[in-house]
Parts: sequence; structure tokens; C-alpha cells
Amino acid sequence: MTDEELENELRIIIRQIEKNTNTIVDYIDELREDSELTEIFKDISGETLDQMLTKQAESDENRKRESEEYYRNIKELMDKKGWYYTSIDEVMIIALSFGLTNLIAHVFIIIEPVTQVVRINVVIPAMTSDDNITEVKSLLSDLNYECRFGAFLCDNESGTISYYYAYCFFSQIFNAEVFENYLYSCLSPPDDNYELLSELCGNN
Repeated sequence: MTDEELENELRIIIRQIEKNTNTIVDYIDELREDSELTEIFKDISGETLDQMLTKQAESDENRKRESEEYYRNIKELMDKKGWYYTSIDEVMIIALSFGLTNLIAHVFIIIEPVTQVVRINVVIPAMTSDDNITEVKSLLSDLNYECRFGAFLCDNESGTISYYYAYCFFSQIFNAEVFENYLYSCLSPPDDNYELLSELCGNN
């Protein structure tokens, strides 16, 4: 490996650390054990590997605390509205159901702490099979073309169809109205297209 190639590899690792991307542990150990590599790393980044990792770990902890607060705010909103839900606090997942015009939708709200992303997954009661999965995926592709945000997904193993959306709340204060708008926007496409999907899946 040339010096230029080595420098490029080290720059990639630095970017991964800065972006909260998991880096290969063996590679980090290799850097620590090679004094020449550690010096090159410090020259490129302006700090040692351990300093950078410590700073990133502190950043991750701060983001986790902020994410936990965001998660609590979502639960408090649901409590205030009297919505029945199930939660798994250890991994920040909330599950609840909504009775809509055309279906009962099962909703999963997942908080990813380090990236500070909220994922809303609306699962609909229309199951694909090996016989119709090609047609269903073609229809989902057409529907997704019309979606202004989010997308329909089909799980190949279970045949489950869901509508999925994710948004980042980094450096944002929780706003109940904004969250509700995201949630309701994710409920509309499955409800509007349920009869079509259900008929194609043979669930009617």
C-alpha cells in the first residue's frame, strides 16, 4: 500500500468515526499498535485516534439522552390523547393500532438514538404470496412514484406490506403537532390504497 493509499484509507476511517459509522475494530487495533500509523493518523486528523473515539463516544451519549427525551415526549403525547400503545423502552419502540376508513393499521414507531432518526412503519393486513408477489411489487412501484414522501415496502420473507417513512430530529425540539402530521401522513397512503392492495393480494 502506497503512502497515498494509506492516507486515503485513514481519511475514510476518520469520516466514518465523525459520521457515527461503526469502524472495523481490528483496523482500530492495528492503528493503535503501529506507532508510524498513529502518527500519520494524528497528522491527518489533528488529534489521536483515542481522542477522536472518546469525543465521539461522548457525542453518542449526548445524542442518546436527547433521543430518550424525544421518545418520552412521544409517549407523553399518546398518553395525553388516551391512545393505547405498547412500548419497549430498552430499544425505544412504540407499537399501536389505528382504525381507519378501510382498515385497521398496525403502527411501529422506532427511535434510532445515535442517528436521531424516527422511523414510522405502518403495516397493513394484506399479505402477498409467491403467486402474486411480482404483481404486488409492480403495483407498489407505481404507488411509490406518486408518493410525495415515504414508500410502500414488501417483505420478501413474510409477504407483509407496509408504508414506511423516516425523518431526522437532530438538534430539534419535540413538536407534538409536527409529529402528529408525520404520523397521519403515513396513515393516509395505506388507507387510501388498501382495497386495491387487498384485492390484488387475494385477501378479499
